[in-house]
Amino acid sequence: MKTHAFLKQVAREARFVDALLLARYALTIHDNITVFGDDDKSHWPMNFSIKLRRIAEVFQMAGIDTTQLLHPRQSRPRQSFPRSDVYGPPAQPDRGES
Repeated sequence: MKTHAFLKQVAREARFVDALLLARYALTIHDNITVFGDDDKSHWPMNFSIKLRRIAEVFQMAGIDTTQLLHPRQSRPRQSFPRSDVYGPPAQPDRGES
């Protein structure tokens, strides 16, 4: 396989994995909630456990570890700004000179 074709295929697969991760996230958020109709008498419980299980099986078959964060937070030191950058230069005390 040529390098260009290989990279193109890897990019397609990465987009596919991203789409599945996004779908899993959306389904997880909405799983086991109840949707109420306008008349307050009709309601529908939403259960996406079967679909979530299928997505998990696909990840497992593909060998994708979903227990790790995709982009772990990197600890960056907070950038502190000098006081003059935020509030302007410090005020000079009045020396009482007239």
